[in-house]
Formats: sequence, C-alpha cells, structure tokens
Amino acid sequence: MKKSNKDLVYLLDDDPVFSHALELWFEVQGYRIKTFHNVYSFFKGLKHCEPDIVILDFALNENYEGIKTGDQVAEVISQEFNNLPVIMLSAQKNIQIAVDMFSMHIVDYVVKDSAFHLKLKRILKNLKEMTSLRREIKELKTQSKVRLKRISFVACSVLIFWLFFAKMFM
Repeated sequence: MKKSNKDLVYLLDDDPVFSHALELWFEVQGYRIKTFHNVYSFFKGLKHCEPDIVILDFALNENYEGIKTGDQVAEVISQEFNNLPVIMLSAQKNIQIAVDMFSMHIVDYVVKDSAFHLKLKRILKNLKEMTSLRREIKELKTQSKVRLKRISFVACSVLIFWLFFAKMFM
C-alpha cells in the first residue's frame, strides 16, 4: 500500500455537525482527516497511528479517566508525543486560557469565530513550513556528522602517514 503524501489530521471534537463541516474543509485543503468524538477513541486511534497534526476542541462533554477538556488532552500529548503539533479550537475568547495552552506546547489557539477558517489555513501553512525547515535541519545535521567523520578519517590517516615516514627518516 502506497503511503499518501497528504498530511494526516486527527480532529477531536464532540460536536458532530461542526466536526463534519471541518472534515470537509480539511479534505478540500488537501489533508487526510480522522475525526474522533470522544477522548477514549482519540487516544485509541493515537496508539495505532501518529498523525501529522492534531486539532482539539477545548470544551468536551465527557470525562474519560479524569480528562474533561482539550487542554488536558494536549497535556497528555505533550508528555507522550513531544513533537506532535497540536492546534486548539475553542469558543473561549479568554486570553488567559490561550496563554495557558501555550505552556502545553500547542502550536496555536484559534477562537471559533466567523474568520477561524482563514486563521486555521494560515496556521497550517506556517506549520508546513516549520515542519519542512525542521526536516531540512535534521538532514543537514546528519550530513555534517558524515562530513565530520570523513574529515576525522582523513586527519587520522595523514597523522599516521606522517608518523610512519617521520620514523623512517629518523
């Protein structure tokens, strides 16, 4: 089976109407999307496949193992999946909630208002660029390690060669 080159988004939102609309929007934007309506199924899905991006609703209408809100889900993700980008969606316009979210390593906090699609589109574009830059940095680090090994080999070879001939002429 060929792996898709489209990023996989996991969406956790307990509102089926909103999440279905968001699913359609993500598909139009060129993403694969898997929607979860409760925390249990979300974590079960996360154990089987790690997505490229996670979108969480802040207010959840359930209590699964003490988890009642999207920020609590984000906290678990930041502890267990350190580099997994999380975007929080919320109807909450309280700035302190948004500030608290960033301590849990979320990428961004988006208020569900009439322009949230535009904000989300910009965030996703920035996230793709950031991911691309991280990948490039990782590749450059790998290349520099290889070059350093080559330089070390050449330096050691020259040193051994020099020591060998120095002994011969002494």
